[in-house]
Amino acid sequence: YLWVTYDIRPDAEHGNQLDIKIPAEAVLVNDTLYPDSETSPHGSITIYETVYDEEFEGSHGWILTGEFEVATPDGMGGSPGNPNPDGAYRGSYALGTDLTGLGSNPYHYESGVNEASSYTATSPDMDVFYYKNIHLFFRRYLNIEVWDHAAIQVSSDGGNQWHTIWENNSFVSDYEWEEEMIMIPNDFARTDQFRVRYKLGPTDGYNNYTGWNIDDIYVTGEFISK
Repeated sequence: YLWVTYDIRPDAEHGNQLDIKIPAEAVLVNDTLYPDSETSPHGSITIYETVYDEEFEGSHGWILTGEFEVATPDGMGGSPGNPNPDGAYRGSYALGTDLTGLGSNPYHYESGVNEASSYTATSPDMDVFYYKNIHLFFRRYLNIEVWDHAAIQVSSDGGNQWHTIWENNSFVSDYEWEEEMIMIPNDFARTDQFRVRYKLGPTDGYNNYTGWNIDDIYVTGEFISK
């Protein structure tokens, strides 16, 4: 295998595509030059300008309710569903529901959580006033049954009104960290009070799963120059 890395210029524009060409006979391996002719490896990478990022390794400013907490996942829980991961995706800490064994169902969300008592994790305000084509990227490790509810919501007015942009409509049984990308409708751009909220609830009275594990959150956008 040949590992190829990119050096990206600071003025690279949002949405540009990164591609690579390897000149003929540019790589020396065991006294043999490769490749025989100029080669462009399959695939490309899109540049996204980061407006906000959070890895939960220090002070984060998120508002947590219910059993949401920032801690180190340690592989506990499961049955039903899969256990929590045995560590954060990156670093030591992640955002999640009941990572430390809380409540009547340690390492699992509780039964009978109603709408008013749903667990929430709410970001600080983000200034996306001069941005469009906003995307939410994050790493997800989620386990939940079909009759319980996990959702991602956004607000453009600092949390007064919330709008669901994703929710589960089936069982989710992650067994490894998944990379997620969600496009934010432009209706929620052009504001300096943009917020993201992860939610768990309502839940029924049966089969409590481990719920959310979240890490490496990035919000990206295309700067509006005109």
